[in-house]
Amino acid sequence: MKSGTLKTHSDEDFRRVTGVKRGTFAKMAEILATARIEKRKRRGRKPKLSLEEMLLATLEYLRECRTCARIAASYGTDESNMYRAIRWLEDVLAKEERRLFAVREKSPAERRHGLRGNLRGRDGNAYRASKKNSAGTIRARRSGTP
Repeated sequence: MKSGTLKTHSDEDFRRVTGVKRGTFAKMAEILATARIEKRKRRGRKPKLSLEEMLLATLEYLRECRTCARIAASYGTDESNMYRAIRWLEDVLAKEERRLFAVREKSPAERRHGLRGNLRGRDGNAYRASKKNSAGTIRARRSGTP
């Protein structure tokens, strides 16, 4: 699928087709643009596909489990070039995962009281991680166990 056709889709259709929201897609494209500048400092041939098309191909590869040969055929490029592009995008996005998805650190209260993320019960109170305590259990005798 070409990136030009996705511009006319609504936000909901865009997410259904690509698997990511339009804002996340824009962040990914921005990260890839800066990484491509670093990569192209060494010179080299201009790629046949744009960044958006490479990103769409990578999302198809990851989401739909299509082979590189089929994706390459649909984009009109060679399988080995598509494989290299997908591999490069995965590596770049994996390095920038924190910036892309804004992973939240635990607050001091969560660390101090052992709260697990945002797990809440029906009453609205957060669950606490239970500590292991062997005082409440009764041990069986070794000779009595099979």
